[in-house]
Amino acid sequence: MGMSQAQCDKLFSAFSQADSSTTRKHGGTGLGLVISKRFVEMMGGQISATSELGVGSTFRFTARMGLSNETRQTDHMVMGSQGERVLVVDDNATARQILCEQLTALGMRVDAVADAQAGLHAVSREDANDPYAVVMMDWRMPGLDGVDATAAIMRNNTLMNRPNVVMVTAFGADEVRDAGAKAGVSAFIDKPVSQSRLWDTLAEVLYPSQQRAHAAKESVADGHHHFVGMHVLLVEDNEINQQIATELLGTMGV
Repeated sequence: MGMSQAQCDKLFSAFSQADSSTTRKHGGTGLGLVISKRFVEMMGGQISATSELGVGSTFRFTARMGLSNETRQTDHMVMGSQGERVLVVDDNATARQILCEQLTALGMRVDAVADAQAGLHAVSREDANDPYAVVMMDWRMPGLDGVDATAAIMRNNTLMNRPNVVMVTAFGADEVRDAGAKAGVSAFIDKPVSQSRLWDTLAEVLYPSQQRAHAAKESVADGHHHFVGMHVLLVEDNEINQQIATELLGTMGV
């Protein structure tokens, strides 16, 4: 959306955002850029932003990094070992392509459609022969949205193999989570979808028995209302850690 020079000047300050309404619209705390700045500087580089209001922004950074001789063990053979089939439902062609590539890299067999009605048809068509294990369902689509499409899948009593539905939403779109959960959504994932978050989400819905530790952590996080009003003293010598911890504790009512 672009920013004025005055807004650009305060971007790299902790808990600072270009517009006070940004948090309400897009989420976030204003820490991402200051942490990025410190990371870049630790790597001997610099980070900067140029912007034109109403046009757009460009962020640049430089860094000096060495080449690693280590090889990372990939998880896609484990994830795709059962030949899991996934359907991507998204009206945005670019988002569809990116998600399909990410899923393919994890060893999944992937199909994609451009709207919810086509998604419902595909789920029904493939049910008897080669059913989908997971449907990656975009939330906002013209016509039938992701919540209503999920509800339609869950109501379809003709399905012999009902897929898990993972709803893909915009970051901070908390208002849709209750409606999605009531409709039968198994998990939620925010755009832009990172490969590691995609892995975690698929593991959660496809192999729940292996995710008990993760679920336990989530249940503790979901129960933060028990901490409202608690008086806590934080002892931490790192200023950034102080800021992050104080902000997180504050969101829990501490």
